[in-house]
Amino acid sequence: MSAAAARGAYGLRMLGLPDDDGLREALVPVPHHWPGVRVELRDEVPARGPGAHHVDGDRVELRLAEDGRVTLDRRAATATFTGLGARPYDLVVHPGLAYIASVFSEWLGRHALHGGAFLAGDGAWAVLGGHEAGKSSTLAWLARSGHGVLADDVLVLEGETVFAGPRSIDLRAATARLPALGGPSSVVRGGLRQRMRPAATAASYPMRGWFAMTWGDDVEVRSIPAAERFSTLVENLHPTSSEARGGLFDLLSLPGYELSRPKRLSSLPEAATALLDVAADHDALAAPAG
Repeated sequence: MSAAAARGAYGLRMLGLPDDDGLREALVPVPHHWPGVRVELRDEVPARGPGAHHVDGDRVELRLAEDGRVTLDRRAATATFTGLGARPYDLVVHPGLAYIASVFSEWLGRHALHGGAFLAGDGAWAVLGGHEAGKSSTLAWLARSGHGVLADDVLVLEGETVFAGPRSIDLRAATARLPALGGPSSVVRGGLRQRMRPAATAASYPMRGWFAMTWGDDVEVRSIPAAERFSTLVENLHPTSSEARGGLFDLLSLPGYELSRPKRLSSLPEAATALLDVAADHDALAAPAG
């Protein structure tokens, strides 16, 4: 990619990628001063081994969920993928970029959370939760309803600045068939997911608040007491490390909520509307009088 067209995601410039339509559309324009990571794709089949291991303090190898491996080198600022199969760029967009974001964020003194974010007013609101917590379906509903979605699956922050992820929300087939989520999508990851492409956003936004997702009998939002906020954020930290925990103190002054909803796709509209209502209320309170 040329110097005049720096593109990336998660607060990083992604260098060395081919001029592939899917990659170009998934990445966002980013400032040239952002740290760069050179991405390399190799055809060889990776050796079988553990899901992750540290070769040394500056090198990490990870096995991707579907296939292949990625080796991340701090000193060389490279991410080398091997064994991605017939459609490697689909896997680079996700989950490949998320792996790069998680490890390099720790090396750069940032923190990465299990979550995504939507845009409201002049900032971003995080939607946090572990695997199958309902994050992607909620963000997909917001995107299809015309609301900006900044990231899905991994959320990278530096202080109170949130970085845009790739233009990608991957949904299970049953979720993608929900009428409210109908629209353009593509089959990716060996047919396991339908990929939505949310609208373009800026490369970063200030964070205004966050929601932790849980399952319950009804749609309900509760404010998380200050004494519980740190532990909730730590539960959603990715990866969990003592260094990354320190950065979470920047987020304790922001409003934090727990959103509970039934584990039914039919609850999505009500749950997403609840998120928007809370964000709008805070925007109204923060607006200058006059």
